Order: sequence, then structure tokens, then C-alpha cells
Amino acid sequence: MEKMHQHDVGNARERAARAALARFESTTTTSSSTTKDNANEEWRITTPTELDKDELYECIREGISSLECCPTTPDDDIIDQWVNDLVTHGSIHNWRELANVDPASLYDLLSKTTSTTTTMTKTSSQSILTEQMCDVWVDIAHSKSLDEIMLEILDGDQDVLEALREEAHAGTPRDLKLWSCLPDMLLEEAPSIKRIIGSGDDETLDARKKVEVWCARAKCVLEEFEWLEWYSTPVD
Repeated sequence: MEKMHQHDVGNARERAARAALARFESTTTTSSSTTKDNANEEWRITTPTELDKDELYECIREGISSLECCPTTPDDDIIDQWVNDLVTHGSIHNWRELANVDPASLYDLLSKTTSTTTTMTKTSSQSILTEQMCDVWVDIAHSKSLDEIMLEILDGDQDVLEALREEAHAGTPRDLKLWSCLPDMLLEEAPSIKRIIGSGDDETLDARKKVEVWCARAKCVLEEFEWLEWYSTPVD
């Protein structure tokens, strides 16, 4: 089923941009996929492995708040336990790694792991945990990871991402891939891109080459992360 990615505004978008830029600029340690750009330089997108429990807490808490029929609201101790189990037993350190997890596997993991917390807390967490919760947590991780991945495709250029999203409705890898054979038409739909990239000896040619590279990268990440196929930019 196709899911329409509702692009957040304000703090959420700014945080995603900062996180993507920080990860883009950091030393690459784990390669998720590779491709070759026109300049014959290897481009890599990596799933970051650094620990960020705040990201996991955010996904879990937002997910719980969004569920209308949650029979029992977990307290902070139970959420702490879930986060610790994700990190310790699932090697899930941030929302980018959470986005790549199958919700059914996540539910199975949290249902069976043995935590260092008390038996009473463990029993309570198992009785509260549902498959629907895990589905929602992963969905939220998807939405938070999507802009980060797009910014990595675009070399961290937030202005280009805004132009693609607002002018061409191409703010996801799936959308961008569809323009692979029509780079000139994409530039017509999103004319701001030429201005953002800057003028050269042949501004149109430079922009066209950039678009071709971005589309190739989008295709690459789609082959690596199947869940990205579910997300399209909504059309007003």
C-alpha cells in the first residue's frame, strides 16, 4: 500500500536537516549501498550507527500518542526498557536503523528479550506491547529518515530539496527516480534548481548533470531500502 509522506515543517524539518548534514559530513564507516557518479567518484549512503536514544524515545512516544485505542499507556520505566532492549538486543541505535527493521521482527524482539529490569516491569511491558505499536514506531522512523536520506542524495542541499518538493513534487527517492529519463523536464518543473546550483559556462548542462547524478543515487537507495518505495510527495 502506498503511503503519502506528509512533510513536516518547523522544528522537525530543521532537526532532520541538521542530522542529515552532520551524518553527511561525518566519516563514512558503514556502507549501505554504492553507485558511481558521472565524475567516476564512488558515492556511498550509510545507515548511521551512532547511538541516539533521544531519536528512539521520540519515535516511541510519538507512536504511543498517535494511537487512539491504546488500552494502557506505558510509563517512563517501560519506555526506558524498550529503548534499552532495542539498543542492547536489537543493535538499533537511532531512527535510521529503526526505519530498516521489519515491525513483526521488532515485536518479536521486544516480546522475548530479557531485560535487567525487574520481573514486574518486564511482565507489564509485555502485556502493554502490541504489534500495532511496533508498526507505528517504524512508520514514524520512516518519516523522520526520509528527508535525511534525500539530503544525502542531494549532497546536503536543503534548498534543492525544497525546490524538488514544492515545484516538482519530487521530494522522495521514489519520485526522483521517475525523472531519470527526463532530467530536462525536471529542470523545467523546478526552475529554481539552476539558480541554486549557480551559473557556470553552461548552467543548463551543469544542472542536467546534477539531476542525472541525483536520479542515479535515488535508484541506488531504492534498491537497498525497499520501504522507500512506499513514500511519495503529496500533490496539493
